[in-house]
Amino acid sequence: MGNRGVVYSRTFRYARAMEIYRQAPRLSPREQGILLNLGLVYLKQDDCERARPYFLRLHRLVAENSQAANLLATALRSLGRTDEAKVALQRGGELHATSLEARKKSLRDVNVVAAR
Repeated sequence: MGNRGVVYSRTFRYARAMEIYRQAPRLSPREQGILLNLGLVYLKQDDCERARPYFLRLHRLVAENSQAANLLATALRSLGRTDEAKVALQRGGELHATSLEARKKSLRDVNVVAAR
């Protein structure tokens, strides 16, 4: 179901994409991709008020995801809620830095093993 929504969204058929995405949370309320895509469809139409709850649910569901925090910040900033946007953006930056550092460590570990 979600894949059809992506196709409609990418072809700018947002109304049809939203119909599909609106059905999906009832079937799978914790599906990260559906929350992300539905929020993005609203964001692409400059409807940040409707996008915000989906990004907030996504951020709460996967608190370690920097993309969720950054999208939430984007919606909040567009709504004029700059203080909340700054907090979300800072959180997204911290998550990104942590993720980047973890990836670098993994690469170092792989290189050490490969060098043996």
